[in-house]
Amino acid sequence: MLEKNIWIPRKNIDNPLTIKEINDYILSLSTSIEHWYYLFNPEQSNYTEEVKTLLDKLNRLGYRSFAPLLMAVFSKNNTFNNDEICDLLKMIEKFIFLIFEISKRRSNTGDSTFYNYANQYYHNDKSNISIKDIIGVYDLKNDEYSGINWWLVSYVDIEQFYIYLKDKFKNKDGYYSWTGLSYFLFEYELSLQHKSKNNTIKINWKEYINSKKDYHSIEHILPQTPTDDYWVDKLKQVNSDDYKYIINSLGNLIPLSKAKNSKLNNKNFYIKKNGEDGEFIGYKNGSYSEQEINEKEEWGIEEINERTNKLIEFLINHWEIDKYCLINNINDKLNFIKTIK
Repeated sequence: MLEKNIWIPRKNIDNPLTIKEINDYILSLSTSIEHWYYLFNPEQSNYTEEVKTLLDKLNRLGYRSFAPLLMAVFSKNNTFNNDEICDLLKMIEKFIFLIFEISKRRSNTGDSTFYNYANQYYHNDKSNISIKDIIGVYDLKNDEYSGINWWLVSYVDIEQFYIYLKDKFKNKDGYYSWTGLSYFLFEYELSLQHKSKNNTIKINWKEYINSKKDYHSIEHILPQTPTDDYWVDKLKQVNSDDYKYIINSLGNLIPLSKAKNSKLNNKNFYIKKNGEDGEFIGYKNGSYSEQEINEKEEWGIEEINERTNKLIEFLINHWEIDKYCLINNINDKLNFIKTIK
């Protein structure tokens, strides 16, 4: 962005750069580097706690093409409106998750537009674009949309997510191999933490996504290889070909506070709840998600179906999917347990 205004147009010996222009460039570069660093290390910034929290989400999800735009917003005059930047960060998070993890759009979707936004905002060119312009208009009544809102209305497609999952279930993995699963379950964990009004974080993101070999940080509550009598009894009325729809359903997957050796996954539900001394901690002492499961007396198809519907409802409401994609019976589409006859 700086090169556009300084180096390219000024390669003219009759119109050399002034000392002031060079100093301004160095100052701008210094400010930009600082804010670029804070984008990826928000805890070290002096941003508000809300901004830090939202930047943490984008670090977990990945910035995609939005990092230059955010650097421009933070760097311009080294000032910004906190409420506006929070609204923008929320829209960016929503865009990245819904466009790439739900709608499965191409990885370069929107790139040129958002790079242009960065240039226009930083240089304050004839477009005089604002953060509100970048977020855009959402006017359902008059069918008018712009900015990021236009991209969401135009490109969010729950049908593509259904097709993607249907293919995953054909390969037996179902939701377990969904690329957005770790982020989704972590967001649900944070929502439970918020409801509990407890400030204690029970899942470390870096450990959660980087568990060592033969250890899993996302567990099948009802195991993938159900050999324990407790689990065999729960599935006795189910055709073995339909196991995948239950075992790899969204409601049967849980984020763990501590990664667990895969060999321990087949323990019955009561042991999973209470843990084993020296082996692993139980759900009752685990993450907020684990503690929610610990409240259940039993764990079988009915409980998995119930939790699947609950998580699908969270997915729809948390990211406002029905605001951007009008489709009937979303729950029925995304709950593959109902595929079982």
